[in-house]
Amino acid sequence: MEQSIHPDHALELILEAANLFPLKTETIPIEQSAGRVLPYSACSLIDQPPFTKSAMDGYAYNNATPCLEYTLAEAVKAGSHRSTPLGPCEAVPIMTGAPIPNGANAVQRIEWTERSRDRVKFTKQETISNLIMQGENCKAGDIVLTPRIIAPQDIGILAASGYRTVTVSVPPRVGILSTGDELHEPNCSLNQQSELQAIMNQAARYLGPAGIYDSNGYQLTAHALACGVYAHFLGICKDDPHELAAALSEALLNYDIVILSGGVSKGDFDYIPTIAKQCGVKPVFHELTMRPGKPTFFGTKDCKAVFGLPGNPVSTFVNFEVLVKPLLYKSMGISYAPHIVPALLNEDIRRKGSDRVEFLPGNLSYKSSSNDNTFCFPVITPLKYHGSSMITALAGANVLIRIEKGIEHLSKGDTIHVRLIRPLY
Repeated sequence: MEQSIHPDHALELILEAANLFPLKTETIPIEQSAGRVLPYSACSLIDQPPFTKSAMDGYAYNNATPCLEYTLAEAVKAGSHRSTPLGPCEAVPIMTGAPIPNGANAVQRIEWTERSRDRVKFTKQETISNLIMQGENCKAGDIVLTPRIIAPQDIGILAASGYRTVTVSVPPRVGILSTGDELHEPNCSLNQQSELQAIMNQAARYLGPAGIYDSNGYQLTAHALACGVYAHFLGICKDDPHELAAALSEALLNYDIVILSGGVSKGDFDYIPTIAKQCGVKPVFHELTMRPGKPTFFGTKDCKAVFGLPGNPVSTFVNFEVLVKPLLYKSMGISYAPHIVPALLNEDIRRKGSDRVEFLPGNLSYKSSSNDNTFCFPVITPLKYHGSSMITALAGANVLIRIEKGIEHLSKGDTIHVRLIRPLY
């Protein structure tokens, strides 16, 4: 087991462990596949479009033999076709998307025509054909989707390519456990009609003099569910070796990935690393040169993985984002690439030590140029942050600011690269 490793190296070891997971797939209707992982490339089964068609409503004709006036043939609408070739000076009324009849090589838009009964004149000559040629968008066999998380537009692409079902990755099963004698389940309702002071009194009485609400169990479960995996919160375990061993053993039987929070440092009641070994988990690392998240544990057992994350909730969030999320996607057959955005730092950042990679909460916004209101550039503002227990700092954060080892000071105006952690509104 490696000790005190760089978080980038830790991620490499985690992704190597992802090779333990056999890729499982299942076939589902395409309309149910949004958010699922497509682990392979998909090709079009047909030329798109499958025939040369009209790009607009108008009249199909042969522009190689222009006429002063055209005799009208029977109209062609979308879903029908004309097998008889066009005669001399003959035009066919045609609808958008309808196949071009034999002998036609262009469409005159309806706005540039004058029609009288069975004849039509062109009032302005087209300079383009107004045709979409067979296979112009893609050919049969062309790759239309690479491995990805399927979005609604991808479902439209699959349907247009001829697919009714799609084979997707089966998500891993993730079990989440919170640990700590101090933890209590949240028990109040967020209701604007309720009397706030009464709820505050209820919350304080429930916690007693030494309790805190468990946030990690719910945060981790939501974070995992947002990745499209099967995630279940298994509850709170006390700091008791027997209870922890029983809970971890059961979780390893039922889940592919087990995530525990709390109990992973070097205190008298930090049992997780020892308990994990007793349960047959092979340690990979147990300390990172990272803030927050230094006392992080990762290990494997057969085709299972175990994370022991620090108890402070910002540490838990950062570790999931940086280390756990890539493993979840890798186990489903795709690589996870975080959204990294360059931006100007809005104020100085100084820190006391530079022995670790550090992640700080920040807010990305767009500021107009002083001499051009039409041009906006991204600006990063570090947020008020007292340490990894301050989960409320994440409420205003839409990015994580990463400070590399050896750097103690970042100056206002520096260009830095930040990691998006929520959509920009």
